[in-house]
Amino acid sequence: MPCWLLLVVLGAPAPGVLEVRSPDYGATVSIDRRPVGKVPLPPWPLPAGLHRVEVRAVGRPAWRRTVLVAPGARVVLTVELPPAPPAPPPMAVAVDAPPAPTLRGAVGLRWAHDGARGDLDLAQRWRLTVAPAPRWAAAVAVGARSDVAGDAPALQGAPWRATDGRVRVLEATLERRFAAGAVLGGRQLGRGPGGRAYRFDGLRGRSTLGPTVEAHLGRRAEPLGATPDAPRLGGARAAIDRDAWRLEGAYLFHGAHHLDAEARWRPRPLQISLGAWLADAALVEGRGALAGRWGALSARAEGRLHRAPPTPFDLLAAIGLLPDEDAARWREGRLGVGFAPDAWTATADAGLRARADGWRRWDAAARVARRLGASEVGARGRGLWGEGRPPDGPALRSAVHGAAEGAWADGRWRLALSGGVARIDPVGAAARTLPEGSLRLEVGLVDDLALRFDAGVAAAHPSWIEGGGPLLQGGLAVVLR
Repeated sequence: MPCWLLLVVLGAPAPGVLEVRSPDYGATVSIDRRPVGKVPLPPWPLPAGLHRVEVRAVGRPAWRRTVLVAPGARVVLTVELPPAPPAPPPMAVAVDAPPAPTLRGAVGLRWAHDGARGDLDLAQRWRLTVAPAPRWAAAVAVGARSDVAGDAPALQGAPWRATDGRVRVLEATLERRFAAGAVLGGRQLGRGPGGRAYRFDGLRGRSTLGPTVEAHLGRRAEPLGATPDAPRLGGARAAIDRDAWRLEGAYLFHGAHHLDAEARWRPRPLQISLGAWLADAALVEGRGALAGRWGALSARAEGRLHRAPPTPFDLLAAIGLLPDEDAARWREGRLGVGFAPDAWTATADAGLRARADGWRRWDAAARVARRLGASEVGARGRGLWGEGRPPDGPALRSAVHGAAEGAWADGRWRLALSGGVARIDPVGAAARTLPEGSLRLEVGLVDDLALRFDAGVAAAHPSWIEGGGPLLQGGLAVVLR
């Protein structure tokens, strides 16, 4: 198991997860002024703290909110865009000049230490947006990371990131808007039917005449998410919206012909989705989900069957109609509920993942929070329990985390705090109770310039840090908002 994934599983400064749902399918979701995908937005990892979320659709007023994402927490937003305003009477108007170019980004130091080893990196990321002419828009995002000191870059939680200081193009797009849609070309962010994100080089077209039709065509440049080596996204992608239906499909050739398809049906107040992933016409994965919302109450259930390498008899074996002889096959199921009356928010979810060779992992999480004006306070807990030897990485009997949290904002400053304990019980080592906590402070300096500081301590597995001691992480950055 990669080192960075151990941190996420065991409660090291793991990111939180944000999920956006809305009946306005196809609306654009932006986080911290950066477009990240379309509605419905599957779970999107975010650093702990306050984030600005914006949902936009053509002809509708935008929906905006600042939300708190706690370390390891899952935040689900259900958004209903305001109705479109009445069309104004025809009149002659002056053509506005194109908006001025905007530059946003951050540069700063990131550090980590486990009591024996340390690492210090200089990281920066910038995004420039321009409108060279009416109906035209262009953007470029670049990033770089340099090793300043230390010899343990894996402590930063992202061992695959290059630290050679080279500036890399993360996105570079040129868009032309038309009355019936838009065409976007360059290096872009994409998201496949299975929910995994990726970058690709190519074209994306969108038509809004009749049923909404969207098509992607290009070469996958870089996969993102928890499985950076998964070869299942890229190539060509298409999506069609029609009334309460949405159909999506993605194709990629990567040693085999991969096809990922999904269908969603939205009979209010429910949403039903079914999907499948095939490689060379053999089933690799099947998945399904059922979600619903009734006033302040929401619920979701999902399941997944997966195996590799594929054979024509996988599905029959996975549901018990044939003997299961493949230890690589696994099943996963999850249940979640949410309740958000007035200023309160309460969520809970639980899941089970099991392999044919007897390995099982249960996990559960719960969170309750209350908004107080521009502030929020709450408590959260989560646990993980294992049985048998995992597919890779160290075995774990249990890991239980509990914490209190709060966030405050007032004009030029924002503050987010959390504190708690974690009990880690690994196989082959003594159980330990360790402190956990985080602090994130952002102070506005002048105009759009701010100073951001964060620090945290988290528990870690003995195979990751000798003795299983706490891991310290933090950073200091100058931010252009």
